[in-house]
Amino acid sequence: MTKVEALQTSFYLRFSYTYQLRNIENGKVMLFNTNLGGSPTLLTTHAAAREWLHEKDASRLDTNQVDLPNTKWSFQRWVQVQVKAILVEQPLLGQGRLPDW
Repeated sequence: MTKVEALQTSFYLRFSYTYQLRNIENGKVMLFNTNLGGSPTLLTTHAAAREWLHEKDASRLDTNQVDLPNTKWSFQRWVQVQVKAILVEQPLLGQGRLPDW
């Protein structure tokens, strides 16, 4: 697994997460997945990536906007957050000299 800070090329990011719901009537538990989509543009700096990730994480943490199948389900807990970087063969701007190729 590579950290975003270690990337040396431009990239897109995708943000998704999983949370647990509990049925109020019978206590059943269900996992629910949400995909907040990808970055709208190619990210060329780590600062832009960090800002985009903070924005998406703030949206995720707003439990008032959690999708529920109906009113019989309530939010229980966060299970997983997944950030995927899709690399592009373009060097990051301002990251030094380009290779000879």
